[in-house]
Amino acid sequence: MNINDLIRTHYDAGERDPDAITASVVAEVLASDNPAALLRPVVSMYTTGHLRSLVRALERHVDLRPSTVEWTNPATEARDRLLKEAVWVPGIGRVPWGKLTIEHHERVIDHYRITIYGYQQTVAKHEEAIQIIKAHPGAMCLDDCDRQEATVT
Repeated sequence: MNINDLIRTHYDAGERDPDAITASVVAEVLASDNPAALLRPVVSMYTTGHLRSLVRALERHVDLRPSTVEWTNPATEARDRLLKEAVWVPGIGRVPWGKLTIEHHERVIDHYRITIYGYQQTVAKHEEAIQIIKAHPGAMCLDDCDRQEATVT
């Protein structure tokens, strides 16, 4: 049993309120024989995401090209800092930016393309919902559309 299993149990039982599910899962974790084993993957996932956001902030402001100046300045210091920061490479693990090979970069790119594709599907589904609602005069949501004739445009 893990956190996902606990959440799924509540979902399958019909609970949809995230706060209620969270309260129940927290209570179950605290009452378990080994709460640390249940919490470790969740804390690890959160920590990984938070570290990624810190590195992403650094990535936005760093010029990756090698510096042609021989003295240290804020730009070269930021680049040096970034090159020491590790990023997660699918199938490999954490690798410092400065040690990422072409294959590593390609693996990271492929991972994010899959993530982006999932978000694009979600965006498309919401755009479809908007079009359906707009096609039903007076409708404010999809539930209203079931009771009204669509306007063909």
